[in-house]
Amino acid sequence: MRRAAVVAILAASPIGPAAAAPPPHQAGVAGWAKQAGYRLASPRACAGPEEKAFQALGATCWSVKHIKPVPAGSAMHPRLVLRLQTFADEAAAKARIARFHDGVSDHPELEKAYPLRAGFRLAARVLVVTTDAYAFEADAYRAAVELAARLGGTDLVCWTACPAAP
Repeated sequence: MRRAAVVAILAASPIGPAAAAPPPHQAGVAGWAKQAGYRLASPRACAGPEEKAFQALGATCWSVKHIKPVPAGSAMHPRLVLRLQTFADEAAAKARIARFHDGVSDHPELEKAYPLRAGFRLAARVLVVTTDAYAFEADAYRAAVELAARLGGTDLVCWTACPAAP
């Protein structure tokens, strides 16, 4: 095979340079995690029932865990999941954020975790910050506020009331 053909195949294949590209907003998320004292796991594809229900094209997730226990001296480390959902266009992302409080009817078990979330829009994407522990609800809200400010997010919504911006 000719060298030019091999280069063209690698450039177009999932194992080529495009596969190595970081997900959108990776640098901003990593910078926030470091500044806020969180350990950031590698991003992973995470499309699931929520993406299907709200017609997202896909999603990228990061797990984060606070480096220090909160409160100090306890064994509790706030843990969150950042879920960056991609939509077909900005209008679809706006429609998703407008329905932020809607559950996923086929998965009632998700309703337990729905109040433990906050989110905002980034053009045609929606970033949802969630936790699975009521003790970390305020941490999820605070993280969403900080991330929205850092990434230029709009349409910030928390399940209850969002805290003031930092």
